[in-house]
Amino acid sequence: MSHDRFFRREMSRRDFLWLSGIAGAAVTLPQLSGCATDPITGQQVLVGLSEQDEIGIDRKHSPQQFSSDYGAVQDAELNRYVNDLELSLAKHTHRPDVPYSARVVNANYINAYTFPGGSMACTRGIMLDMDSEDELAALLGHETGHVNARHSAKQAGRTMMAQVGATAVNV
Repeated sequence: MSHDRFFRREMSRRDFLWLSGIAGAAVTLPQLSGCATDPITGQQVLVGLSEQDEIGIDRKHSPQQFSSDYGAVQDAELNRYVNDLELSLAKHTHRPDVPYSARVVNANYINAYTFPGGSMACTRGIMLDMDSEDELAALLGHETGHVNARHSAKQAGRTMMAQVGATAVNV
């Protein structure tokens, strides 16, 4: 047995690789405890982030992104309108307890984005391109869909699996 050779200090290269693989798995596998039920499909999916992790990432990174997009527009009524529309949509989703919020940021380019914990932004550029409240609701619904589908958590799970695979190949 390889463990006997270990204690006698007679390990072969193969024994060393086997032991390294076991040690690597012991370090990596506890991080893969992220199976969750997809709230939309009901299927089990591998996620790399808990819901609290998603909210933490949101709180950590969304202020910097909003700031780099020149901050929220100064029209408080517009921001309240967009946020209220988002909140009215969010309460009918698969994850109504997420702390959703939406705002309009001063960037001129056409885009909208969301963070995994429910913070969303529509750029001033995309707002100027819209013709109705229905279009805005569709845009916010699309962004809400990303949060509900837990796209960031699933991507983190895929990244962790790739890291496990790379570790296995290296060993």
